[in-house]
Amino acid sequence: MTLFNIRSPRKNQRFRRNFRNALPQTPAPEMPYSPMALTGEAVIDDIDHVESHLVALHTPAAFETEQYRMLAQRIEQMHKSHGLRVMAVSSPSMGDGKTTTVINLAGVLSQSPGMRVLLIETDLRCPCVSLLLGLDLPRPHNLVDAVVNPALALKDVVTWCAPFNFALLPGGPPIASHHELLASPRLGELIEEARQHYDCILIDTPPMVPFSDCRILSRWIDGFFVVVTAHKTPRRELQQALSTIDAHKIIGLIFNQDDHVAPSSYYADYYHAKSTRSR
Repeated sequence: MTLFNIRSPRKNQRFRRNFRNALPQTPAPEMPYSPMALTGEAVIDDIDHVESHLVALHTPAAFETEQYRMLAQRIEQMHKSHGLRVMAVSSPSMGDGKTTTVINLAGVLSQSPGMRVLLIETDLRCPCVSLLLGLDLPRPHNLVDAVVNPALALKDVVTWCAPFNFALLPGGPPIASHHELLASPRLGELIEEARQHYDCILIDTPPMVPFSDCRILSRWIDGFFVVVTAHKTPRRELQQALSTIDAHKIIGLIFNQDDHVAPSSYYADYYHAKSTRSR
């Protein structure tokens, strides 16, 4: 099991304003068919509508984004060396930052040349990925629809998220029968279909302790990252979370809001000076 530290992003308006476009956007990865043919395109009218904690999307040159990038490099290594393709991000309880973490990971992984990334939302009790991204989704269908209606193929429900270079399968509105839906073999078929078209499938799952959903989903998942809030998540709660699935499927702990690593201001000043000299 590997430990990763993710520092809590600070709200630095000058940094966001100056370095939003500091790094070039990677062209959409080549696919057996173009992303637009596979999916509808989600519209993001204003990047300021994107949640401020999605630092990898707002400020690609930020120190916090570099931490996500280091984690993404490890994921790419595991993909190449061990064939890990479907990875879930969960947490012991609500409020640990699992959803912002998985979106940030999708953002940095999608910037790797040739890396085809799909984010699947399976937290059907509290689906919020589209809201955090500030997306205007073009498709009427979602994961719930695709599971209930086998006539809907993966390409019918996945949306291409421009300009972030990753695809999204939104969960849909909150439903009461989430347990039965996640246990459906049809969900497994959709994930297997995704394996054929994407290099990395990231799954946002419900929390591990209050619900049994992760145990149900684990049959289709290669490995789990567990997000822990530094200085907050009780040790007993973490131990309980880790006991809900097979130990060999836990591939890493991500310590969120770990403020003992630091130099955000250094990176801001460095990139500001660099961008000024280049003008």
